[in-house]
Amino acid sequence: MMDNKIRNYLIGNLPEEESAEVDLQIIKGEITKEDLQITESELLDDVIDGMLPPEELEMYRNNFILNEQRKDEFRLLFLLKEYARQRRVNTAQN
Repeated sequence: MMDNKIRNYLIGNLPEEESAEVDLQIIKGEITKEDLQITESELLDDVIDGMLPPEELEMYRNNFILNEQRKDEFRLLFLLKEYARQRRVNTAQN
């Protein structure tokens, strides 16, 4: 349940009161930096793999990818996954 709450927090899909609650949990250390990083990574994987519903993808674009570092991380992961996918295809064909 917490992972889903963090995920919704990251994409801006929580009511203001719940979002403030998550902010406090982060400040208190109840939600750790590692929790956030894991959820961010899973969210990024879902975006790249096309697993997010359109409305969540729009929220992700509008609320999560706001700075250049996140944009760069997204591009890098996308390219790495595409490279790995192509390698699997080429290996299967040979």
